[in-house]
Amino acid sequence: VTGIEHKLNKNIPICLEIYKKDFDSFISQESVNEAGIPVNISRAVLMGFNLKEKCKIFNGFTQMLEYHFVNSSNSLDDTKYVTYQPVHVLKIGCDYIISDWEFNGNLEYVGERYFKQDNLNKLNPYLLFSVKISKNFSEWLNMFIKGENLLNQEYEFIKDYTLPKASVRLGANIKF
Repeated sequence: VTGIEHKLNKNIPICLEIYKKDFDSFISQESVNEAGIPVNISRAVLMGFNLKEKCKIFNGFTQMLEYHFVNSSNSLDDTKYVTYQPVHVLKIGCDYIISDWEFNGNLEYVGERYFKQDNLNKLNPYLLFSVKISKNFSEWLNMFIKGENLLNQEYEFIKDYTLPKASVRLGANIKF
C-alpha cells in the first residue's frame, strides 16, 4: 500500500491509499445451488484506491467521507472478476458529541458484485442508513440505541442469504 495524507487545512485531513496485490492462489466464495463453496481462482489481482476524508466542522461535530474503488480481476482472464468484491463502496457519516451524549449517522452504498466466476450474474447494489445515540453514565457504563438499515432495504451480502431489513437495538457497554 502506498499512501498520501494531505491536510487542506488543520481540520480537513485527506488520505489517499493506492494498492496492488497479486495472489498466486486466491480462494473466493461462489454461490452454487443456494450454497457458498470455496473456489480457487489460482491467480488474482486486487488493485484500487481508498480515499478518506474526515473534517471537524465545529467543536463536537465531525463528518466523514470514504470512497473505495477496487478492480479485482482474475489474472488468467482479466475479463473475469473476483466474486463478492464490489467495485465501488461509498460511506458518508457524521458524529456529534456533546457532554456525555454521542450521536452518529452513517450512509453506505455498496455497488454490484458478481456471485459466480462466470461473471454473468450480479447481486444488486444497496444503500444502508444507520443512526446511533449513546450516553456515558460513568467510566464503565455506556447505553445506546441503534437503528440499522433504516431505509428498509432488502439486500444480500451473499447470494440467497437476505440480510435483515430495518432493525433497532438497545444495549449497554460495560467495562470491567
